[in-house]
Amino acid sequence: MIVVGVSGPSSSGKTTLSRALRDLFESAGVPTVLVHEDDFYLDEQSLPFTPSGQRDWDSASSLNLPSLVDTLQYIRSHDGVLPPELHSIEDQQNASALSMLDVPSSVKKFLRHRILESSVPLSHTRLAILDGFLLYGEPVAAIAAEVDVKLFLRTDYTTVKTRREKRGGYVTRLSAAAGEDVRHADTQGHEQLDARRDIVGDGTTMSNGNTAVSTGYWVDPPGYFDEVVWPNYIRDHAFLFKNGNVEGNLDHDGVERDAIHAMEGFYDGSSARGCEGYDVGDTIAGSRGHDSSRDGDEAPSAAEKLGESRNAQNEEEDDGPLAKTLRWAVAVILEQLSS
Repeated sequence: MIVVGVSGPSSSGKTTLSRALRDLFESAGVPTVLVHEDDFYLDEQSLPFTPSGQRDWDSASSLNLPSLVDTLQYIRSHDGVLPPELHSIEDQQNASALSMLDVPSSVKKFLRHRILESSVPLSHTRLAILDGFLLYGEPVAAIAAEVDVKLFLRTDYTTVKTRREKRGGYVTRLSAAAGEDVRHADTQGHEQLDARRDIVGDGTTMSNGNTAVSTGYWVDPPGYFDEVVWPNYIRDHAFLFKNGNVEGNLDHDGVERDAIHAMEGFYDGSSARGCEGYDVGDTIAGSRGHDSSRDGDEAPSAAEKLGESRNAQNEEEDDGPLAKTLRWAVAVILEQLSS
């Protein structure tokens, strides 16, 4: 049983990539389940507040981490089966604009063949793919300890902000009665009225309790991204970057220590290039990372084999950003599974 983590900032493509990976490995006969960290938020009225009184959806303290750990351990001990009480709110969200339909059929066929022809004993392989905005680092050390293969998508501030602010909103867990307004006290103790949460579904039983809860709908208030989303991302991921600059170079000591594999997110409209000169398909963490000084007789990585195979098959066309990211992720996963 292997748990694959897919993390990165908001709107970097985590959920789309995770769903594409699930569909691809399933098509190759590898039983695969998908777990969304977003399904483990506290209910809306239990969320922490920022100093200005905004609800904080983008920190470790907004999550029910023990419940997520329990879920991952259940999946591992039950051979890849999801807990029966887990009902995903995240799956109520609208499907992403990008999907496997955006991956050319030649690429899907090639990657499926690559999985089937790998040295991994597929008959004994089970995958759980966990996507989430915060999977690695000290605040979520208990979650990181449950992840076997750690993927990380980088995306720049402008891209993330543009995409986040284009989103209509998010389905949430809401413990208030359907249609109630949600109120809270601001930092001065005055009662404030949050944006009304429209009920979009019936009561749902979540994995972190047996109480049926209603689902609401959160829309980011003006300025939320700059006040909460991006500063929290910087705070929680600075350890991966030199001088804490999340739009700069990776700190290779940090990513190698934590065995994190990173590349550019595919929502920036570019060709999904690798970080710091790494080509798509290269890994940059652990002993299998890209190393220009590697001895000539050392075995190539799975990522390099994948690139060579594509060259041999004359498949150098521009597949689109999701396909490029998917190729990279498959290469990393297969390499880790075969080690």
